Amino acid sequence: IVVSNPPSSMLFWRINSAFGDLAVASAVEQFEVEKSHKPNIDLVFPHDDKALIVKPDLRFTWQCDSPGLDFRLELQTQQGAPVASFRGPAQAASWNKVATGLYKWRVLALHDGKAIGQTDWRNFSVAKPVITPVVAPSVKPLSFPPLPAPSDVRPGLGKVFNLRDEEENIPVISWTPVDGAKVYEVVLYRQNFKAKPASTASNGDEGELIFKKIVANTSLAIQVQTEIQREGEYYGTVRAVDKIERSGAPAKFGRFKVTMGEPLAPPRSLSSEVQ
Repeated sequence: IVVSNPPSSMLFWRINSAFGDLAVASAVEQFEVEKSHKPNIDLVFPHDDKALIVKPDLRFTWQCDSPGLDFRLELQTQQGAPVASFRGPAQAASWNKVATGLYKWRVLALHDGKAIGQTDWRNFSVAKPVITPVVAPSVKPLSFPPLPAPSDVRPGLGKVFNLRDEEENIPVISWTPVDGAKVYEVVLYRQNFKAKPASTASNGDEGELIFKKIVANTSLAIQVQTEIQREGEYYGTVRAVDKIERSGAPAKFGRFKVTMGEPLAPPRSLSSEVQ
């Protein structure tokens, strides 16, 4: 006897046999009917169409709402070629021979070795990491323009210093301050008239170097007794020097002359008598 679609409950059964007025019945037996359902399996990772990077191993995970089952994971290429298969009660499996390519996977639920449920195929891909070279940004060294030339440099062109004049016998070179200057470089030359005439001399190459000094102030008094001992025409340059020892643009001060004044008149005889 086959009973179709029995209810989920405790059921009882026995066998009755009758022959004429004689009736015989077996002992009552009982059994319980439970409705079974198809297990629900949810694939967790890898996600559908997930792009993965090659690693030493790849872990697959899923979830199932029915206890006491075994599972079989099937891994294939997207063309259907078998790649790997894993079976066991755990709801996870690791693939330790990961290679680049396009793959698909699914999970089957097993009871007594038979499949009672399965998922759809899920696609994913494995690729090598794309290495983007890191280019360090070019760092240009800080560049500061050189300091400008000092202005209002004196003495002016054509200035004459008479060393016999006690009121004005010390030539003084002066200029206005330059922003950013740490010190100033002052160079003084005496015109060498044997080399070129003063009208064509333009720089120190045509003259005799008298001194080259570094000063912190914006003026410099020339020492007559030690630095200017001869008459002649003098000229030179002034430069500002910044904090990193760079010389700025030069400023020329006017050529000036140093003279001892007119020669003294010869002595005049006070008497015609010869002593």
